[in-house]
Amino acid sequence: MIYNTTMKKTITILFTLAVCFANAQVSEPGVEASSKSLFEVTIDGKIYTVEEGQELRLDGKFDNPRMSVKLKDQRKFQGAGITFDYPNNFSFESSSDPGSDEWILDGNDHVIMIYDIAGVFEVQDFINNMIPQFGEENCKTKDIEISLGGREIYGMQLLVEVLNQQTSINMYRYHDTEDSSRFIIFQDSLNEDGSPTQEGKKAFEMIDASLQYQD
Repeated sequence: MIYNTTMKKTITILFTLAVCFANAQVSEPGVEASSKSLFEVTIDGKIYTVEEGQELRLDGKFDNPRMSVKLKDQRKFQGAGITFDYPNNFSFESSSDPGSDEWILDGNDHVIMIYDIAGVFEVQDFINNMIPQFGEENCKTKDIEISLGGREIYGMQLLVEVLNQQTSINMYRYHDTEDSSRFIIFQDSLNEDGSPTQEGKKAFEMIDASLQYQD
């Protein structure tokens, strides 16, 4: 599949603009987050998983132990009330604007975005802000729901087709209070037949299997 990088970047930028527009007059949450590499450490045949910067404490004494270390094929994201593993080939970016914090995990065909936004907002608020940028004739929407990390969450899908490239944006709100709303977005540059990419499917399966909610 030939991937339209410009199209992918345009959509992520528009999401950022939509969030900034919606939150121009609210305070900044200032949420901290991290992305860490994971290592598989094998000592005398026993396997341990260690996060970047984490100490490995072992009980007992070892006589000439055999040890090996290898980088795992996933990294760990922690922030905005969730923690999960995701493919280690994805880049990690973060930004903070008045009223919102944003984290982008960017692969070749797939992008994961997490937002923590001051105030109460609905998924539809942001989808409606994006549609005019692409033209209503190029967009389709529908309500969606999934089980993610053992929790049922609800959202909306925006399907965009521009220059014969279909991109799906699945946006879910997974947490809200009177002070803030938190969203996770899965953006996939679909295959020519409209099916999800392998990268997108792998990323979602990894996140679903490891995601934990911290509030």
